[in-house]
Amino acid sequence: FGVTAEVLAKEGSLNRPQDIANCTWAFATAGHSHPDIFSGLSTFAMQRLHEFQPEQVALLVWAFSSVRCKSEDLFEAVQNHVAE
Repeated sequence: FGVTAEVLAKEGSLNRPQDIANCTWAFATAGHSHPDIFSGLSTFAMQRLHEFQPEQVALLVWAFSSVRCKSEDLFEAVQNHVAE
């Protein structure tokens, strides 16, 4: 999984909100909660959070919560995004 995340990041494959949400969901569903991977996914998500649809935000939050991965910056950004 680590190699997959690195390849996705280097190739810029995580440019669309749906891709970020799906990738985060996949890692969480597989129970793979490596902090570096979720940190990178959090960074990708925050850069494009304004483009996310509500279901993509929900998927993102579910994924981080399900693997108990804390990302205070992401959750604060989500909170602000939802409040808009």
